[in-house]
Amino acid sequence: MKRYLVFGAAVLTAAVSISAANAAKDDFNRDQLGPKWKVVAGSLFIQNDALQGSGGALGYFKPSKAAVSASVTANPTGPFAAVALGDIAHLNNIYVQVGNAAGQWGFGSFAEGNNSNGTTFQMKALLAGPIRITVSMCGTVATLAIKSTLGGKAQKYTFDYGKTFPTGAGLGMSSNTALDDYQSKTAGCKTDPTATVIRRASQSKGN
Repeated sequence: MKRYLVFGAAVLTAAVSISAANAAKDDFNRDQLGPKWKVVAGSLFIQNDALQGSGGALGYFKPSKAAVSASVTANPTGPFAAVALGDIAHLNNIYVQVGNAAGQWGFGSFAEGNNSNGTTFQMKALLAGPIRITVSMCGTVATLAIKSTLGGKAQKYTFDYGKTFPTGAGLGMSSNTALDDYQSKTAGCKTDPTATVIRRASQSKGN
């Protein structure tokens, strides 16, 4: 697994401007997951009105077929939570995760498929408690925004995959993770000069 600790200045990044009419949502306030969620790996299920899963679980939400961004609230009960964008059914997708240890979120990873070829980085500041994870894709560039549900400024990170992916959205997780209030959207994108660069467009995959 490649690791980068590059905290750069302003660059071209992906951000999303969205109409609520284009949103697909799921609050998981029911007993059964239902047919709109398709499981690609592991198992996904609802418990205590939240989405949970086995280790290495990955699935996509069929109403999110045209999505280029997705958000979810994650509770720090398992090692990591992830948002996936692209053709998840065929593992042609990005897989962006945030991980925690001892109840604090402290690292992220930009990967593909079901968490393969990942580039891991340390977050600029640790976060305790539930967080809101938002991932967007604009061209070849993915943006990860992480914000505490208690408030404060979001941490933003970008990664240039060097290639494009189809639309679509879903979630991945480790065992004992609890995810809630999923939402995906379609949108245009714009530059965001405040994000931290994990990999620039000029960097080769071998670096």
